[in-house]
Amino acid sequence: MSLLFPYDHLEDGQYRLFKLDVEGQPGSPLSGQLITLYHPRSYAPSWKRMAKNYWNWNDMRFLERSGSGYDALSYVWGSTQGQQSLLLRMSERVWQGKTLKTKDLGHIQVPMSITANLHELLIELRRRRYDDFVWIDAICINQRDAAEKSMQIPLMRNIYEESKMVLVWLGPADEVTQGALKILPNLTKIFEGIDARTYMLDPSHLDTFTAKGLPPPDHAVWRAIGNLMAHPWFTRLWTLQEVALPQKVQVVCGKETLDWDTLAQFARATRVHPNRGWSIRRQSAAGNTTTGWDSCAMIDICRELRAANAWGMPLDSLLGITRRRQVSVPTDMVFGIMGLMAANAVDQMGPVDVTWSLPRVYVQFAQYYIHQEPQECILNHVASARRDPGLPSWCPDFSQPEETAALGSAWYYDFWIGPAQATHRFRAGWRREGPGQLPLRKHYMLHIVSNTLHRRTLTQGIYDAGDPRLMSVVPDSYRLRVRGMALDTVVAVVDGAPGSESPFTFAALSQTAAWENRCWRLAQRVLGATDDALPAPYYRTMVANQVPGLGLATFWDEHDAVPFADAYRGWRNYLAAVVAAGEALSAPAHMEAGALHIAVQMVRWTKHRRFFATRGGRIGLGPSSTQEGDELCVLWYCPTPYLLRSNAGMSEKEFVGETYVHGLMYGQALDMLERGELTEQEWIIQ
Repeated sequence: MSLLFPYDHLEDGQYRLFKLDVEGQPGSPLSGQLITLYHPRSYAPSWKRMAKNYWNWNDMRFLERSGSGYDALSYVWGSTQGQQSLLLRMSERVWQGKTLKTKDLGHIQVPMSITANLHELLIELRRRRYDDFVWIDAICINQRDAAEKSMQIPLMRNIYEESKMVLVWLGPADEVTQGALKILPNLTKIFEGIDARTYMLDPSHLDTFTAKGLPPPDHAVWRAIGNLMAHPWFTRLWTLQEVALPQKVQVVCGKETLDWDTLAQFARATRVHPNRGWSIRRQSAAGNTTTGWDSCAMIDICRELRAANAWGMPLDSLLGITRRRQVSVPTDMVFGIMGLMAANAVDQMGPVDVTWSLPRVYVQFAQYYIHQEPQECILNHVASARRDPGLPSWCPDFSQPEETAALGSAWYYDFWIGPAQATHRFRAGWRREGPGQLPLRKHYMLHIVSNTLHRRTLTQGIYDAGDPRLMSVVPDSYRLRVRGMALDTVVAVVDGAPGSESPFTFAALSQTAAWENRCWRLAQRVLGATDDALPAPYYRTMVANQVPGLGLATFWDEHDAVPFADAYRGWRNYLAAVVAAGEALSAPAHMEAGALHIAVQMVRWTKHRRFFATRGGRIGLGPSSTQEGDELCVLWYCPTPYLLRSNAGMSEKEFVGETYVHGLMYGQALDMLERGELTEQEWIIQ
C-alpha cells in the first residue's frame, strides 16, 4: 500500500483512532482525522503503565466509561489494485465535561491510499452518517514503519477487547443478498426445528424444502447465502482475534446490519445439514467451496475456550484452529496466535519482533510451545505440503495447512474430542502410572489454586515442568535436543497413498484398491499372513486403530475392544466390486454393514501417507516422505513414534514425521526399555 500521510511518532502504549467526516456529499472525496491516545492496558512494564494511567486519566476514562469509547473494524484488505484516496489530518483530543472532542490543529489534509474494499466501507459509513471513533489498522498504523508495527501488533488484542463494538465488513450486497440477511432469523428457526438425523433436505425433491417452509433449493436466496459465506473474511487468521475478543460484534454487508450472534446461530443451525447429503455450500454461484460454516464454528470454539480459560485460549487448541486460516505475511500466524493467548502467557514467551526472519519467529514460538504445552505435541503437527526452506525439520510451518490429519492430536476434523475419549489417546512415550509417568509441575499446588481462581479445570497446565518432554532447543541455534529409544529401521515402502479429495469417484476408488492391494502384499510378507487371514495389526494399522461408529463410540481403541475385521473385509470387497464393474457403485447398496465407517477412517488416516515395513517385522503408516533407511524412534512423553533420518556426513538427524505402528502406541517401548531390550539415546535434530 502506498502511504503518503506523515504520521507522528507513537510512544510505547499509544495508539491512534480514526473519525470519518460525515458531511461530505455523495461522490465527494472521503476525509477524516486521527487522534492519539494512551491505552491503559498496554504491554508496557507495570510501573510505566501505572504512571501513564495516572498522567492520562482522561484516556482511561474514555476507554472504560460505559456508553463511551470507540469501535474497531474487522475486514479484508483486498487487492491493492484500484486503490482509492482518503484525505487525512491529525487532530488534538479535548475533553468537554465527560465527552471527548477533537480540535483541528490547522494541519493541511494529506492524501493516503486505501484499498477499494476499505473505500467502499467508508462510503457506506458516510451514507449512514457514522461519526464514532473507530480503529482501522490500515489507517491507524503507519504501515511503512516496522518499529511501529512491532509495537502496535501486540496491542491489537487490547484494542479489540476494549472496543465497545467490532464492525465486520463483508462488502457490498445486491438486493437478493440484503433480502436473505433480513430473513436469516426466520430461516434459523426453521432449521432449528428440523432433526437432521431423521429428516433429509434433498435438493432433487422440492417438497422436502417447501414442506418445512423453506425456499426451494434453486431459489436465489441460497446462492446469495452461499456467496456470503464464501467471503474471504471467513478464511483470514486475524478475524479469529477480532471477533473472539470483543463482547459485541455487528456484521455490515451493504446497507444491511445484523448482530454476529444472528449469523453464528444460523451457521450452527444449518451446519449439520450438509453432513446429511445436502449442502448450501455448493449453491455458491461461483462454484467455490466455502468456509463460512466452519469459520463460525471455530469462532464459537474460541469464544467458549477464552471464557473458560481466564480469557486466554489454551495452547493445545490454538494449533488446531489457526492452521486452517490464511495470512498474507507468514510471520503474522504467530502474532495472530499470540493475540488469542492469555496475556501472562505472551509475557512469558518473551519478545517477538515483526522485523525478525520467519525461522526466528517460528522457532521462538515453537520453543515456548514445547516448554509449556504437554497436551498437544508440536512434533505431530509438522507435515505440510510446502515449507519455508529456512525452517528446521522439526518446526512446523505454521502458515501452511497441515498435509495430514495429526495422529497425535485430540482434534477430529473441526471439533475437540471430549475428555472421556481423550483418556485413550496414543501415549507411545509415557505411562499413566509408574515409571515413565508424565512429570508433574514443580509448583503443583500453586497451579491448582491459580486454575481455580481463573475458573479453569484443575488439570489444565499442571504438567508444565519447564521441559515436559525432555526436549529443548539448543541455545543459540535452531536445533532440537531430544531423548528416547531407537526401535527399528524402515526397509520397504509402498508409495502413493491415494488421498483423494473425492474418495468415492471411480478413479479414486480404483487407485485406492490398487494401493491397498500393494500394502496387503507387503504386510503378508512381513507378518507371514495368508490370503485367507487378515491379521489385526494390518487392518488396525490401515485406520490407525480409530473406529468411531463401530459398536462403541471409540476414537482410540486402546484395548482392541472393537472387533472390525469383518467390516474391513467388507470395505475390501466393495473396492474389488468397483474395479470389476469398471464404475463407482452406490455405497449403501453394495457395501456391507460397517464398511462405510472403515472407508471414512481409511481415507482420513492414509491421506498423504506411506505404508512401510521395518527390519524387525513391523508395519506402519508414515509421512509422505518416508523412505528406506529411516529410523523408527519413540521419544519421551510424546504421543506417537516418529521417523528420524541420517544424512551422510552429518551427526544430526532430520525429522521425518509421526507414525502409527501397531503395538507401539501405548508405552510398549518403555516396557522394552525396562527389560533391557532397548537403551535410552539422545539425538540432535536439525
